[in-house]
Amino acid sequence: MKNIFKYLSTAASILAIGSLAVTSCEEPDYVSADTRFTSFGLSAQFKFVNASPDAPTMDFFVQGIEAGNDLAFGVAQNGYTRVPLASSLTSFGQVSLRGIGSSGNIGGTLGSAAAIFRAGNNNNNAFAPINRGRYTVFAVDSINRPRPLRKLSRRVVNGETVLFADATYYSSRKTFTAPKLSLPAGDTVIRLYENNPLDTFNIVRRYNGNVDPSFMKSIGTVPLGSSDPGGVRYYILQDSLQVFAIGNITQSAIRVVNLSPNNNVWVRLENTTDNGIPNISVASNQTYVMNLDGASSNGFSPAVGSRLFTVTSPNFPLRTTKSPTGGNYTYTIRVATNAGFTENVITLDGQSFDANKNYTIMVAGVAGKPSFTVKVISHN
Repeated sequence: MKNIFKYLSTAASILAIGSLAVTSCEEPDYVSADTRFTSFGLSAQFKFVNASPDAPTMDFFVQGIEAGNDLAFGVAQNGYTRVPLASSLTSFGQVSLRGIGSSGNIGGTLGSAAAIFRAGNNNNNAFAPINRGRYTVFAVDSINRPRPLRKLSRRVVNGETVLFADATYYSSRKTFTAPKLSLPAGDTVIRLYENNPLDTFNIVRRYNGNVDPSFMKSIGTVPLGSSDPGGVRYYILQDSLQVFAIGNITQSAIRVVNLSPNNNVWVRLENTTDNGIPNISVASNQTYVMNLDGASSNGFSPAVGSRLFTVTSPNFPLRTTKSPTGGNYTYTIRVATNAGFTENVITLDGQSFDANKNYTIMVAGVAGKPSFTVKVISHN
């Protein structure tokens, strides 16, 4: 047992913490406006969206300044809220982002606590925006997302029992029952918790016909000292708006953000004004935004904090959405979870897109459930 802990430090050193740019200032537990603003005219702009399907109507704050109020699921704040940035002459300060229930508690795992932005897996650090940056802040995940807990597994290595940091699996069931694999006949009942180690997952998998159980979802290896309280978290997407050619009358700029945790999505625009116009594909096999590795992980990401995605060039692709004379076309937005557009299909009819404008098509909710939805957000 003398080397029982050396594997812990090794495991901790290889954990994926994510790519969030942070500093060391901790976010306070209260809502108050920052009074450290300088006279340099530094600021950033924020647009909030409530994309948590079981969250209540929410109010959102940046540095104690209300930036969005009474936002129900699927609703985005109108326009952006400009927030002054504190600064020394060399760096920008952090800003706190938080959401509260408009008429009560958020509930779920958070209970009466606010949903705050956490820049990393094991800290409460706030977000450091850039001067003149524009950001859309999506509240994502279920209010019942469990608080990740670090799990350790015992292994025998060279005759010595050691502990390893283990992958953690969230289970939506309390127990799993299956026929015994050996005599005497009967059932085996496996007790499950919100967070389970790999050993438990492998036992359930064995009794499940060597098939991964759909009700157990990986949240990766939880870092030491994880401060994630569970519940709602944030996806911050920097908005780099498209600049259009002078005289443009036919093009808009449209991106897709997949906030549906359990499936990749395909999205297309079907012209309902002129059936001779081909469909416009705006997303193909797009993954859930919180999956850092780009592969489906059933709605959980190995990084358990919130996530920031920054860009250096326009992230609203150009689309030809108007007639050659600039006349109006209307579209049905069709979303599905397969390339043939036959599974978990949802539509949004009667949509038009103005030339020289930037839009986000947001897919949110759980595929196959009533919450599965598609919305259009305007950015200018």
